[in-house]
Amino acid sequence: MVRKCNVRDHTIERAAYQSEVPMLVEIVKAFGREVMQKFVDGETMNFTSKHGMVMKNFMTRLTGEQPWTVDLGEEANITLPRGFCPTGTCGEEVGVTAYRWPHLTYCHPKSEEKMAPDTRVIAMDLMTKSLAEIVVKKLENPIVIYIPRTPIPEKVNAAKARSTILPVVYSNFNVSHNGSSLNLEITPAGPSERLFLVLAKARIPTLERHDWSALVKDLPKRNDTYEWFFSNADLKGEGSYFLGVGEFKAGFDPAAFLRDPESSGATKAHLKNISVAYEIRIYTSGCYFYNEDLGEWMADGILASFSDLRVSRCESRHLTQFGAGFFVLPNSIDFSYTFAKIGFHDNVTIYATLIVLWVIFVVLMLGATPLPDNRVEDKYLYEILVFTGNKKEAQTDSTVQFIVSGDRDESEVRTFGDEKRRIFRKGGIDVFVMAESRPLGKLSMLRIWHDNSGRGPNASWYLSYIVFRDVQTGEKYAFIANQWFAVECEDGQIDRTLTVAGKGERRLFLHLYHNTSSRGIVDGHLWFSRLGSCFSLLFLSMLVNAMWYQRVPEKPGLGSFEYGPFSMSTEQIGVGVVSNLIVFPPTLLIVFLFRKSRPKVLRKSRILKAVEEMRSKAKAEGALASDCESNDSLLHHKFIQKKDTFSPLHTNPPTQPFHTTSPPPFPTTLHIFSVLSLPHDERK
Repeated sequence: MVRKCNVRDHTIERAAYQSEVPMLVEIVKAFGREVMQKFVDGETMNFTSKHGMVMKNFMTRLTGEQPWTVDLGEEANITLPRGFCPTGTCGEEVGVTAYRWPHLTYCHPKSEEKMAPDTRVIAMDLMTKSLAEIVVKKLENPIVIYIPRTPIPEKVNAAKARSTILPVVYSNFNVSHNGSSLNLEITPAGPSERLFLVLAKARIPTLERHDWSALVKDLPKRNDTYEWFFSNADLKGEGSYFLGVGEFKAGFDPAAFLRDPESSGATKAHLKNISVAYEIRIYTSGCYFYNEDLGEWMADGILASFSDLRVSRCESRHLTQFGAGFFVLPNSIDFSYTFAKIGFHDNVTIYATLIVLWVIFVVLMLGATPLPDNRVEDKYLYEILVFTGNKKEAQTDSTVQFIVSGDRDESEVRTFGDEKRRIFRKGGIDVFVMAESRPLGKLSMLRIWHDNSGRGPNASWYLSYIVFRDVQTGEKYAFIANQWFAVECEDGQIDRTLTVAGKGERRLFLHLYHNTSSRGIVDGHLWFSRLGSCFSLLFLSMLVNAMWYQRVPEKPGLGSFEYGPFSMSTEQIGVGVVSNLIVFPPTLLIVFLFRKSRPKVLRKSRILKAVEEMRSKAKAEGALASDCESNDSLLHHKFIQKKDTFSPLHTNPPTQPFHTTSPPPFPTTLHIFSVLSLPHDERK
């Protein structure tokens, strides 16, 4: 049950933990009392479970003359202060039971989020010789508890962060709880006599304005690392803190800066760009006790007096269960710092990445492949989506050609092709752009075939369906095949004529089955929506990676969740869950908005409206002969095709035809009629 608590198996109700954990703790205490009944002064018993729980029982006389330490292993211990006489009379026999739990015990409260996932829990019970519990609180001198800590945060190599513009390099971090202590570690790679640190809360520290300052060489040193520690009493509570690292020029007295920064006269002119590479590590710690009355982990009355990579030292004036906190928080963004270092030279990699991604986006946004036989002068565009089936050997390398017919015209023989990639792969979707000199009208028939020139299994082809979209009007026409174009399959045909699918045919089960996996792809904004969604997912993923960059150790510590060769700490699981909550809701929202949006409906041309009114009025009055009606229909067509070059207000017809097949010239009487038939506001 405890191990489930450690890996945060929330499938078990918190209420169950709330009842079971105290029961388990009470069983262990009862075992200690049972053993203590038979103890005499000086007798001890140590117990270690296979899961790592350590319990020490002994009977002793506390004289209070010297501090007294109980060692629980793994650098965990409890030191009782000088003058500690819990019964009020020094020298009386006292039963002592000390525990080191390998994992967090009470994990049902919400406050357990403060706790380090791999913290040890240290506890001590005192009792009289008659086994009555001794309550310890409001001590004059504190009890000192050392609690082992894991995992160890990694150092950040700051060599590449050294600026060529600003002489001070800043780091930003959060202190999330008022009871937290702070550790700043810096490991220079060379001489550091003139390196200095400045620290401030809620603002970027400067030489004139900062809350704390220190010379690196004056800090406590362990191996090659200088350590700057702040207890929870030293800090200014929770919030955002900024650390600056800089280097004074030769000739300036750094000691004067430490004595009195304002009177020292230190300015930016006394600084130089940092000449030595260094590594930095920043982490916070906390000390907490479990309040049995409130059922919460609390930091009231406990001082986190020291912390390093191995242990946290806590000072308390009462006895209960103690645990250490270790917080893995996202990197916060300070915009003043960001804009101060926004220069290209300090962020070459970032700018290069953004430029490359933007170029890729623009190139991919073009999306569709123009047909190789498109002519430059043809301006009327159709988007063609070809869906190759997902059957075995459905792909083809044969040359595929087609003719599409509408109620106005039909295309010439057109050929699919792409020099840069292989098309018509199994289960693939290929997008092409076909250019025509004029609209074909409402499409009704498609003849499509291939030359069977592919080798082996790549000669035949299984076509699911083809969708034509008129780019100008947004209308779509589906031609459903779901057939083999193969001499060795079905009817042996490689040349088929398909009619446009009606509503009934589109609703057939077979078509719905083939269409289910890609129905959203044939929307009018097909490629842009897919590409935009993919890039939003990419950039959001980059964002959350930056938020937790170097915040969680790569190697899981004790208590990690292991499955075969894989292991993952609770911190990594938590960061993964929060990252997904940040990335996927916005991405799904973008996909939903693209899915629900529709092509823009353009306002109808005023000239087209006028011509339609003219034709309807003429038909109602019966004033036109059949040949005039024919010419008027042609005029209506030319208004649509060439309205910028021909107007009914012209007194003479155009000398050049609009199409390769020239229609007969318009009679002058038709122009007069057109002028008289236009509404008054159009004749102005």
